[in-house]
Amino acid sequence: LADANRVTTQLMCAWIRSMVNDPALARPFIESLAKAGQEGTVKDRFKPEQLGGSEVACKTGYINGVICLSGCVGPAGGTPRFAFSVLCNGLAKEKNGIRRAKDLQNAIVERLAKAP
Repeated sequence: LADANRVTTQLMCAWIRSMVNDPALARPFIESLAKAGQEGTVKDRFKPEQLGGSEVACKTGYINGVICLSGCVGPAGGTPRFAFSVLCNGLAKEKNGIRRAKDLQNAIVERLAKAP
């Protein structure tokens, strides 16, 4: 890793979409991610009522003030409708920066999960 390495949210979403749209890779890829409200680092982060019946498969990341949440949202057991990636950087120096970043990430995922 180096300061010159930069990953954009657009790149992450394009990569996630390519995985979930590939018939051979979609299921293994989605199953490799933690299920929000059920397991992994997002087990306690979302409650079923916050997700409106949708399934969120995602991956978290944190290192030195950078906190990330990326994944996909869709009907339980079905094809994901949305890919998302919320990458927050430089928040360790701000008061409650990490908490505010998590709140933002959660709000975005909840909005996508409840989208018509």
